[in-house]
Amino acid sequence: MQDSSPFQYIAIDQISESKTNPRQTFDQAKLEELAASIRPHGLIQPIVVRPKEKGFEIVAGARRFRACQLAEEFSVPAHIKELNDAEAVEWQLVENSQRVDVHPYEEAQGFQRLLDVPGYDVAALVEKSGKSASHIYARLSLLQLIPTVAEAFVQERITASHANLIARLPQEHQAIAFENCWRKDWQDKEAHLLPAKHLSAWI
Repeated sequence: MQDSSPFQYIAIDQISESKTNPRQTFDQAKLEELAASIRPHGLIQPIVVRPKEKGFEIVAGARRFRACQLAEEFSVPAHIKELNDAEAVEWQLVENSQRVDVHPYEEAQGFQRLLDVPGYDVAALVEKSGKSASHIYARLSLLQLIPTVAEAFVQERITASHANLIARLPQEHQAIAFENCWRKDWQDKEAHLLPAKHLSAWI
């Protein structure tokens, strides 16, 4: 989401990150690279913040903010927006949907946060995010993963293919599927995962 409104510089210690930001994982090496590019000339693309009781909360630009911290910048350029909680979540969802490196599980969590807001449904998400309904439903299905599997997926210890298959299993069978997804013959049995009656074929 682009913003051409005026910006101002805000001291880093006056800014805090948002707990509702869909992006919760950051590649440290890429942060270091971005920090290195910021040191000579500062941050070129402003972040977006909203006023809070104490200071400002990031609406968009957490990665840039963290890189500025690494670069030991005193302040960062920022657009200040008056947004309520629902509007902030919507902004975060749209901003992150335009980036290719957001993890699918975190994108799913972002979709669900908006669905929890009165007045939002999948049709509204399609309009706001520009994603298809099938994409949104596929992402939301990932939220059926049990915590152990979800954590492994976010940490990229299992593939998106594995996560999607396991998410479609009853939760009481997911732990067993997770344990078996590294088996050499597991790939050959993926087609039998979905109907619970086939679980005995690979457990």
